[in-house]
Amino acid sequence: MVCDYELVLQMKIFCLVIGVMEEQREAIKFCVKAGKSAVETIKLINKDYGSAAMRRANVYRWYARFRDGREDVKDQRNCDLKNRE
Repeated sequence: MVCDYELVLQMKIFCLVIGVMEEQREAIKFCVKAGKSAVETIKLINKDYGSAAMRRANVYRWYARFRDGREDVKDQRNCDLKNRE
């Protein structure tokens, strides 16, 4: 029973983390569309998310993707991992 509970708890935490990451990617996408620079975007992400903010390199990576026309905020790697199970 304890193992099942721990597994459920870990999955809930994982889903929360994924949700926060997608939320940050939405914010980055918004900043790109609003004409904010990558540096301004990083400052806003760090201000709003504090210790839960994604790393600067990841903000730059997602900023470039959205600037280049990407619309989807889902991380394909995470989707691939879920589909393998």
